[in-house]
Amino acid sequence: MLRTTRLALRVISAKQDITALGFPGVVSKLLYGKYGNLAPLIARWYKDYRVPASWEGDDWWRTFMWDSRKQFSLYTLTYLYENSRDLESFLKACERMDIKPSQGLTQETLDSERDWLVNRLLDDFFGDVFFNYYSLIQDITSGNLKDLAPYKRLKFLDAQQKYEKRKYFQESEPLKVYENGFKWIDVGRKSTLLSEKMKNCGSAGLMSWDKNATIISLFGPNGKPHVMVTYSPGEKRISGDECAGSTEVKPEYHQYVLDLANHLGARFDASKSKSTELGLKYRLRDKAQSLEKLKTSEYSYDSYFRFVVDGEVFYTDSNSVVPEDEIRRAKKMIDGGELEVPYPQEDAFKTVLNSNNRNALTDHGIQIVPLGRFLGEWA
Repeated sequence: MLRTTRLALRVISAKQDITALGFPGVVSKLLYGKYGNLAPLIARWYKDYRVPASWEGDDWWRTFMWDSRKQFSLYTLTYLYENSRDLESFLKACERMDIKPSQGLTQETLDSERDWLVNRLLDDFFGDVFFNYYSLIQDITSGNLKDLAPYKRLKFLDAQQKYEKRKYFQESEPLKVYENGFKWIDVGRKSTLLSEKMKNCGSAGLMSWDKNATIISLFGPNGKPHVMVTYSPGEKRISGDECAGSTEVKPEYHQYVLDLANHLGARFDASKSKSTELGLKYRLRDKAQSLEKLKTSEYSYDSYFRFVVDGEVFYTDSNSVVPEDEIRRAKKMIDGGELEVPYPQEDAFKTVLNSNNRNALTDHGIQIVPLGRFLGEWA
């Protein structure tokens, strides 16, 4: 009997601790029902996540959980529930929230309305990104993380990052480790560590429709992330490649991205890469013996490359391909006045690869081939 009483007191105390943080009573019950004695900690972290540090008001739930764009925001749901003990109070609450109550609602059928509100709260509240994208909360929810002592005194995002570091570097096996200490690590669907260190969203987010999509990041020997990509295992595809600040992958990291694709047996989505050079390296990987990016004007937004296939030299802007012999022939014809183009440029390869000159050049027999056809990607 004494043990039962103590347990009941702990339950009451936990719910009171949550309510003291500004959560509605029904949400306190839902949190306790899901997390038990851990519920006050989860509640504190949720509030840390949702409420800016600069906020000084008490009624944060109403301020941050109400959304005028939604008929049933979290605040609306909790407000209606808290005023659903009797029919008169509920109808007044519906009027204040501009909600049309169920037709023919009576005191006897009000319980079913309350059940609907609770079920909707369960779906909407626990469907929040806080519970579904952060590995710390996901692993607590699944029971994979039980020792919270290293994290419970920290703010939520600090706790999340500390947990990520431990998970990435102490508990997880890297996908691949290189002799120089660089390593590819699967960091899950969302990483606050990457978000902070690389100044981006750190999330698979809209990079893939694959529900199992994950972020794989290239870390240096000192634990600093340099590159992140999105891997879609259902599609065997790598996409969303970028460096810090959502910039294109730097050339010094290209070899690692290409090696990862090979290691996973995945297709690198070259067409959507931010780096034209990296995309071209992938597409030419089995054909070209060398690839060189050509220096052009610093004000040019185009990229030009020279590559070699079976000893023959070609030029490309990543859209079209022209043999070096054809560029020489075109230049000779232009210099001799035999051929005129609308947009002549200082570099002959630029003149030939300029799409505005295409018709004039091909009319005189200059061979300009789409890159996809040259590579046999399409007929």
